[in-house]
Amino acid sequence: MRTMRKRLLDEARALRAAFPNVEAMRRLPVSSLSPVANVEDVTAAEYLAGLRYLRDEMLVVQAGRATDLTVLDDEIACVERLAPPAVCAGSR
Repeated sequence: MRTMRKRLLDEARALRAAFPNVEAMRRLPVSSLSPVANVEDVTAAEYLAGLRYLRDEMLVVQAGRATDLTVLDDEIACVERLAPPAVCAGSR
């Protein structure tokens, strides 16, 4: 999960840096999230939901449909805040 988080955050920051150049943003990757079944830990479930929200917003930005980066910035902050300690260790 730590690798997935780092990859998505790096990709989100790259999109942020390319904004508002739609052509440049469309060339940047947005990774898929692997489906995780039976997440029983509430913290892990919230964290995965945060990753999904971040990815959804990345797709909106990448498509050039965002007029600013407020929501993307909020989703990045949310993922950074929600990450369980084991996920955060060494990933920043």
